[in-house]
Amino acid sequence: MARPESSIYKLCLVCSMIGNLFFGVNLYVGPRGGWKWKAAAEAKLVAAEACSGHGRAFLNAVLVDGRPICKCNPCCGGPDCSLFLPSCAADADRSVSIYPSLVNGHVS
Repeated sequence: MARPESSIYKLCLVCSMIGNLFFGVNLYVGPRGGWKWKAAAEAKLVAAEACSGHGRAFLNAVLVDGRPICKCNPCCGGPDCSLFLPSCAADADRSVSIYPSLVNGHVS
């Protein structure tokens, strides 16, 4: 006859495995409509904001009429960054590169 302690250990092991399976599936799959799905929908909305190619919209920016405000590059303005500011002096030597390892066209 098996000892009663080993039966309790087996029962605890099975219960632990079932609990881990339940919480693991709930963590990675989760219900649709949870905070992950809402955050993903908001991120897609912001990524779709065009800003006419002269600025960027950020998720944490102020919303106007439910749409994020574009943060324009220097010398550009307007609600969608489509207006060029003629009084602005652009400094081409001091541009912000998206590739910081490139300096003067050469890889550093």
